Formats: sequence, structure tokens, C-alpha cells
Amino acid sequence: MERPRLVLDFFRKYIRPSHSVPATIWAAPNRWSMNFSRFCILMAGLLMMGFANSLLLHAHLGSSSWTVFADGLSRHLDITVGSATFLISTVVFLLWIPIKQRPGIGTILNIVVTAVAVDVGYAIFPDVNGKPFLQGLYIFCAILLGGGGGALYITCRLGLGPRDGLAIGVNEKYGVSISRIRLSIEVTVLAVGILLGGKFGIGTILVSLFVGGSLAIWLNMIGILGN
Repeated sequence: MERPRLVLDFFRKYIRPSHSVPATIWAAPNRWSMNFSRFCILMAGLLMMGFANSLLLHAHLGSSSWTVFADGLSRHLDITVGSATFLISTVVFLLWIPIKQRPGIGTILNIVVTAVAVDVGYAIFPDVNGKPFLQGLYIFCAILLGGGGGALYITCRLGLGPRDGLAIGVNEKYGVSISRIRLSIEVTVLAVGILLGGKFGIGTILVSLFVGGSLAIWLNMIGILGN
């Protein structure tokens, strides 16, 4: 009886969503404050997010909306998906100028490192097209990595990512709700990506449904362990 109770207590404590960004010992006092430990945690988060997209690409069952866009764009420009990701992130970042959003060192590293990680992961991980069990495993791992990487990145407090910054900037300047802005952007980006030939499928749907929950659970665990 003791072991099942311990397992249940573990799930009650750790495997539940957080409704806010927790304070951590590695949180930066400002967007440009960097030290070695914070840099390592930030890099781990960005690599996890990039590798998550690599796994989705190799699963061939659809990627996140922005990666569908990058995938489609890469086909037309004859570049890698990572290069297309970098190009898209840079353009989105430039859209911060008219809405007067302020970046941090994390914003810049987000643009560069995530794009590189997509290509590195794509070169490292084997392709599993036509292998249903491994395809499902890749999607599951991508959801875990995407949520965990996002949680590590956010808790460093070194600046918003390009896409989040755009949504929040439009909200602050024009008063449109963030949920409406994000939905509009995500749907538009996904539609353009599909038209360009990017891979859309069940993986896209599963990531859209569950990566937010994964992020929230990771934030809860990090809030407990990172103090």
C-alpha cells in the first residue's frame, strides 16, 4: 500500500499544471543579465525546442504550425528547415519594431540556436516514416521536449521569443486579446505552410492540443525543483 501511495503523491505534487511562471534561482534580474548557469539552462531549453521540431519532421505526421510553414518555405527556397526557421524568426522579430517590443539576449539566442538545433536534430535522429510505433513515440517525445524546453526558456526571463513578443506587442498596442491574436497568427501561418507544401497531419493536431499542457506541467515541476 505504501508504494502506490508514494506514486500517487508524486503525481499529485509534480504532474499537475502551473497557472503562472514560477520564480527560480536562475531567473535573470533583467533581459540582458547572463551568467554561466543561466546560459546553460537557456541553451538546454532552446536545444530541446529545436530537437522537438526535428523529431516531428522525421515522424512525417505533421509538425507544429510554424514548422509546417518553415517546411513549406524550405521546399520553395531550396534551403534547410532550420534555415527557413531562422529566416521566419528574423522577419517576425523585425515586426517588433513598429510595435516597440523590447528584446533580450534570450530573444536573439532563440532565433539562432533553435534554428541550428532543428538542422542538427534532423541530421542526428533517424527517420521513422512508415513505422507507426516509432512515429507515435517521436510525437510523444516532441511534446515532452517542446514543453520542457519552453519552460526552461521562459523561467530564465531573458526576453520573449519572436512569436510571443509579436502577439504581446500587438495586444499592448492595439488592445486585441492575446488568445485571438495567437489563434489568428497560428491559423494563418499553418494555412500558408500547407499551401507551400509543408507537412500537415495528426502530429500537428496532437502538438496543438497537448504541448501547452506539457509546458504547464514542466513549469510546475521546475517551480518545485528550481527554488
